[in-house]
Amino acid sequence: MVTLEEIRKKLEDMKTLEIRTVIGEFEQEKENGQIKGKILPTQGKSNIIITRIDLLEGDITTAFSEKFLEPPYDKIRE
Repeated sequence: MVTLEEIRKKLEDMKTLEIRTVIGEFEQEKENGQIKGKILPTQGKSNIIITRIDLLEGDITTAFSEKFLEPPYDKIRE
């Protein structure tokens, strides 16, 4: 049985678009040997830029480490 909290969480997820840019090593999530599509960054061997867009409110938030302010990563951030 699906709880109201689970439904609320799914609705919240639907209103937010998340864009991840992964630079470095990663794997694709697999289920029963099949690629599922999710990208799994290798901890300590990848850098990530995350942008979240609230599709209802119009708020846009982008987060990245200071590494993306310095060459050559600054070009990726731009």
